[in-house]
Amino acid sequence: MPAADYFGYVITNFMSYLDFDLYSKVDCVAGTSIGGILTLAYCCNNDYKWLNEIFRTGGPEIFKKINMLYGIAAPKYNNKELKKFLEKIYGDKKLSDINKIAEKDLHTIITVMDFTLTQPRIFENINLKEEQDVSLVDLGMFTSAAPTYFDAWNYDWKLYKKFDPDKVPLNEKILLLTAEERELLNQNKKRRKASTLVDGGVLENIPIISTYTTLHNELGVEPKDIDMFVIGTGNFVNKKDYTAEDISKWSILDYCLKMIVPYVTSSNEQMSVFWGSQMGFNSFTYFNPIDGSGEMDDAKILPNLKTQCEAHKDEFLEEINNFLNR
Repeated sequence: MPAADYFGYVITNFMSYLDFDLYSKVDCVAGTSIGGILTLAYCCNNDYKWLNEIFRTGGPEIFKKINMLYGIAAPKYNNKELKKFLEKIYGDKKLSDINKIAEKDLHTIITVMDFTLTQPRIFENINLKEEQDVSLVDLGMFTSAAPTYFDAWNYDWKLYKKFDPDKVPLNEKILLLTAEERELLNQNKKRRKASTLVDGGVLENIPIISTYTTLHNELGVEPKDIDMFVIGTGNFVNKKDYTAEDISKWSILDYCLKMIVPYVTSSNEQMSVFWGSQMGFNSFTYFNPIDGSGEMDDAKILPNLKTQCEAHKDEFLEEINNFLNR
C-alpha cells in the first residue's frame, strides 16, 4: 500500500467492500506512510467498514490546525492529533503482537527513511529482534513523518550498547563497524546513537523492492514464489505542464515547490511499479484506477474519491478474487 495521506481513503474504501478477512488469506503485508498506517490497522482489526469510517472522520482532526510557523520553522501540522488517531486504532499493541492477533505468521513489513544513514530502515516481524519491537503507534508515526507535514522522529540505537553482531537486524548491518571502531563508539559519548526517521515515501512510496529483499534475505523467497497485489491511492492528475523555457527561469524555491516535492514521490512510485513488473514475480497486480486531484490534506477530495471507488467496486472484487485463486 503506497502513501498519500487523504488519498489513503481510496484504500479504505476498497477494503470496506470485502466481506472476508483478506489478511487471513495472505502471507505478507507491507506499506509505507499512510499505506503503512493502514497495513498495521488491518493487522489489528478486520472490521473494514469501521476502519473506513474512522479514517473519513479522523482526517479532519489530524489536519485541522496549521502551525503558525509553517514554512519558516515548523512542519505544517502538529502531530499530536495523528498520535491520538493511531492510539484509537492500535491501542498499546506492539509489532510482536501482530502474529498473536492474526493467529498465524503474518509477515509484516513497514518501511521508513533513516535520514541519518540515508537509507531505508525496514521494520519487520519475520525475524523480529527485541530492539525493533516498537509500539504500532510509534511505528505509524515513524513511517508517516512526511517532510513539511509532520515532525521527524528519533530512533535510539539501543542495540549498540552491547554490539552483539548476532542480534543486529539485517538492515542495520551497516552500523556494525570493525571491533576497533565499535570500541571507539563505546568510548565516545558524543557520538550519535540515534537515527532521525522520516516518511518512508521519501525513498520508496510503494515498498515493492523492500518487501522482496526482506522476504528473500530472511526466508530465501525467490521472485517465482511471490504473487503480489498492490492497491494504489490514485493517479495524481492536476500536474502542470512546464516547458524547458519555463523551468530554466525557475528559482531554487520554484524547483523545491514545483519539482522536487511533488515529483519525488510520484517518480519513485512509478519506478517501484516498473521494477515490480520486471522482477519475475509469479504474478504482479497494480490496482490503481482512481484519478486523484486536490491537496492530499484537504477533506474536500473525499466525496470524489468515494464516487470513483464505487464505480470500480466490481473490478476490485474481481481482481482480488483472481489474485487469491492463483
